[in-house]
Amino acid sequence: MDNIFTLNKYDDEDDEKHINIDDLYEKKRERDMAQLKLFSKMLNRVHSRIQTTSRQRNADKICWFVVPEVMLGVPAYDQGSCIAYIMDKLKQDGFRIQYFHPNTLMITWHHWVPNYVIDEIKTKTGRVYDNQGNDLTPTPDIDYTTNQKYNIGQQAPPSSSSAMTNVVYKSGEGVFQRSRRQPSSSSIAKRENDKKYTPIDKYKPSGSMVYDETFLFDMNKMRK
Repeated sequence: MDNIFTLNKYDDEDDEKHINIDDLYEKKRERDMAQLKLFSKMLNRVHSRIQTTSRQRNADKICWFVVPEVMLGVPAYDQGSCIAYIMDKLKQDGFRIQYFHPNTLMITWHHWVPNYVIDEIKTKTGRVYDNQGNDLTPTPDIDYTTNQKYNIGQQAPPSSSSAMTNVVYKSGEGVFQRSRRQPSSSSIAKRENDKKYTPIDKYKPSGSMVYDETFLFDMNKMRK
């Protein structure tokens, strides 16, 4: 503590100096990194619990995990932040999490549609689903982005001469998607020009008629 006898020790420090505020957070940064490393170890425990549960026979695709309040040999940590960290990481992986106060997590993956099931459905029915079970099958309208992503239907924009339209056909066995080429304007114009029509007043029959002139003359006499 400075007193009247020690104030003169600053007399020689005439140079202007600055302090870096980031240096004041150095200790906090070290503590935060240690906490994050501890959270990662706890997440690895959760992963091990999930994998063990999934290997059990007739598993319900659900497991429970209790986040401990203290751990032997480990300094005190923020349990609430650890729970939030675990929930965020598991949700990024596609799990569904339910939190029960004060420290219990219910983890389920029952909603997940595996890739091999998606591929089989696509092969059998032509419909496309994501891992969440959402139907991504494109409509009959042209959907190049979805078609290119899932390798179905029309995958490139049509040329100026003709267009391709994706049409969905439904039958008793499933839904199938085919591409139908639209005729170009030039082909339609040529087809219209090829059609020739003869006016009625200029029509002249050719060949033998069903009723000849003699029969028609006799019919006129009978009417009189």
